[in-house]
Amino acid sequence: MIAIIGVLMAMLLPAVQMARESGRRMQCSSHLRQIAQGIHMYNGSVGFLPPARQGGLHSAFVLLLPYVEQKSLYDRYNFKLQYNQGTNAPIIATEIHLYLCPSMYMPRAVPDPDPACGEFGAPSSYVVSTGSDFTFLTANHNGAIIHPDSGRTNLATISNADGTSNTFLVGEMDYGLENYLWESCRAGEMRGGATRWASGYPGVTLGSTYGVFNAQRMRDHVSEYLTFRSDHPGGANFAMCDGSVRFIADSISEVTLDALSTRDGGEVVSLGD
Repeated sequence: MIAIIGVLMAMLLPAVQMARESGRRMQCSSHLRQIAQGIHMYNGSVGFLPPARQGGLHSAFVLLLPYVEQKSLYDRYNFKLQYNQGTNAPIIATEIHLYLCPSMYMPRAVPDPDPACGEFGAPSSYVVSTGSDFTFLTANHNGAIIHPDSGRTNLATISNADGTSNTFLVGEMDYGLENYLWESCRAGEMRGGATRWASGYPGVTLGSTYGVFNAQRMRDHVSEYLTFRSDHPGGANFAMCDGSVRFIADSISEVTLDALSTRDGGEVVSLGD
């Protein structure tokens, strides 16, 4: 009898886990939809999309605070300081539920991030899309959200170019890079990733399709750190510029993925690819 119960439990457990993950993925999708709505409201209010960052490393997600029901945090935030200095420090340490995917695994025994190791601010799961090229080079931002030194983007121009339904706006980024390790502070311990909602920095709140999509390991110690990835089996969620949310499967072709990440590449995109 005990053996039969054990077999039944072994059969049921994967189904239960799949159902739970399905619910978490739907919640993650809802978060992205609300973030996209916030960006739409920002665009409607100021006439352009939030920049990838402002001086002082203030991220696009800081600019979005009033549009995602976090106005009290925004009103206390001081843009004259660096994002992690003075009175901003306790603000950016605030964990914002909307900025976290319930499926995201945090690999560290110590709560992440670790200020003693030079990281500041509460973790997040989402990054704005800067396009298909090397995120560290601001001139190469060919996505919806770009560095202010490269100008401004808005939904109207994207609509008239590649189309808002065919252009990434925000995607997922996790802590799943198994070989991304601390080098000195906590040498050898898995670092995994660095996403933190307040810091306007590549691989932290800026993402691209530059490296291997949804990778579990870094190949050249840079590319996959910058590239969208998630803890959902088989792919990652993305908010498109029209406000819709799509699950992009690992099997997508690299050509199609890059086409979806650019705002005005002129590509013909088929999500059936």
